[in-house]
Amino acid sequence: MGLAGENSRADDVEAARAKFAEGVRLYKQGDDTGARLAFLDAERAHHAAVTIYNLALVEERLGHAQAAVDDYERYVGEAGEQGEFTQSAVVAAAELRRRASKIRVETDPPGARIFVDGAQLDDRSPVTWLLLPGKHHMTVEWDVGRADQDVDVASGAPKTVSFVRPVTPPPPPLGTVAPPASSAASSTPPPVPTDTPPAHPARPPEVSGLVFGGSFLAMPYHFQRLHSGMNDDGAFAGLSGEIGYAFAEHAFVGLRVLAAAGSSCKLVYGAHVLTVGPAIEYHLTRSFWLGASLNGGQGEACRDGNTLSTDIVFSPMLDASYAITSQDYGQWLVSVGFGYFFANPSNDTGLFYVPIGFGPRFY
Repeated sequence: MGLAGENSRADDVEAARAKFAEGVRLYKQGDDTGARLAFLDAERAHHAAVTIYNLALVEERLGHAQAAVDDYERYVGEAGEQGEFTQSAVVAAAELRRRASKIRVETDPPGARIFVDGAQLDDRSPVTWLLLPGKHHMTVEWDVGRADQDVDVASGAPKTVSFVRPVTPPPPPLGTVAPPASSAASSTPPPVPTDTPPAHPARPPEVSGLVFGGSFLAMPYHFQRLHSGMNDDGAFAGLSGEIGYAFAEHAFVGLRVLAAAGSSCKLVYGAHVLTVGPAIEYHLTRSFWLGASLNGGQGEACRDGNTLSTDIVFSPMLDASYAITSQDYGQWLVSVGFGYFFANPSNDTGLFYVPIGFGPRFY
């Protein structure tokens, strides 16, 4: 069984290499459609980051701005900063975003299939898509009904295109024959070309303007009184909130507040952690965030009738978040951080805390 599996994988790699070479040859000959199909076959046979980069080149030459940007960013995410074509991919994606426009397609009712220049998009309405400048033909289809229109796209100018499902005429009475439908009113869907773009995962909007969000928290902690050796471990539960402004395409600065409480003290809010301070977050990849904050605040807990409490001091914190789902309004994130309240000469109690959260980030 193991040998058969190894032979199968070797065959897949050889098939991928052959299709990759065919794609390169067709690309050099100017047959972009053929090259795209060959690279897709290579990717299906065996995944390789360089195949994704070549797919991005072909998508760009075919004028598929969104698919090209998605593939460039996918390559960068896999190859990392040391990738052979990472710098070229970053520059190409940025240039496409500069030239293209964000076109939002809305339908009433939502959930319609969308075709742009005959190619079906992966997501149903409402959806935001990058299109290059020029005239494009859009068609939307519901389970019953269809509408279409020509759309002029200007460079860098976002635009919303709306469709309303036409009223469906009632069925003809029994015993009568309905007149043949004209070609203009036909509900036959447009032909889908063989070079339909590959499926891409749902992607969030670009980070821009106002950014805000919040999380439910579980927070393991460790109080440590440095000189007496008294320690206390436990967990708090609480909430965090943030609000800020995106100063770059993938980053924002803002204010973060964190409040959590426990049950180790007699008073309801005796055991607690409260922090507030400036924060910066960077959208490292499509799904991964990395951030840091410098908070001011105070923490307290009780053990064996003694109170362990920090002064109001600075508390630096690092955090990382992963998007478990992306929507057109932002993302839902799972996050984990690590922070420390400094001890000082007047109070030798320090506090380590690890906030683990789940909540939305809107932008």
